[in-house]
Amino acid sequence: MDPQTLAQQWTLLAEETITGLADWRVQQSRAFFREIETALDERLDRLRSLLLSEAALASDRVHWSALPEEERPICPERSVPLKRSSVHQPRL
Repeated sequence: MDPQTLAQQWTLLAEETITGLADWRVQQSRAFFREIETALDERLDRLRSLLLSEAALASDRVHWSALPEEERPICPERSVPLKRSSVHQPRL
């Protein structure tokens, strides 16, 4: 996906987040600071999650299993290149 399309989608997500908080604030006009903070954090957490997943999926590295072994991501547990067919089994 091209950067301009991503930016447009992310701008819409951010606007929805802001509008959602503004709507919530109108409905919760007597909310205390901590309640406002919680409502904001919930919305920002959702926005962050969506941005992170979309940014990761937009990468050409998302198809790492087709890469030569020396270019694949390294397993943080075992320090070896990842293999698509492998199943993660924690070290004992």
